[in-house]
Amino acid sequence: MLTDLEIEKIQSIYFHISPNALRPIQQYDEMRKIRTDTIVGYRSKKQGFWDVIYMDIENITPWQLKTFDKRVKKDLPGRSEIEKHGDVTRLIFK
Repeated sequence: MLTDLEIEKIQSIYFHISPNALRPIQQYDEMRKIRTDTIVGYRSKKQGFWDVIYMDIENITPWQLKTFDKRVKKDLPGRSEIEKHGDVTRLIFK
């Protein structure tokens, strides 16, 4: 479960590497698994909390990956994963 402070840091990281990301966090939808430049989350069983937040970026640049890695190591070490799906890269926080 992610805290409010962690969510603020996550959104800050996402907006730093993709300024046109859609706000607020969108609920995960099985029909639309890949949504680029949209912050998507899985709700926790507890009201108002998120278990997982991710963002898909199409054709991510080396600068974006480097910046993501640097910010994560500084702000939220050990809380992120990166997945590749063809041209789309998914940046995940748990």
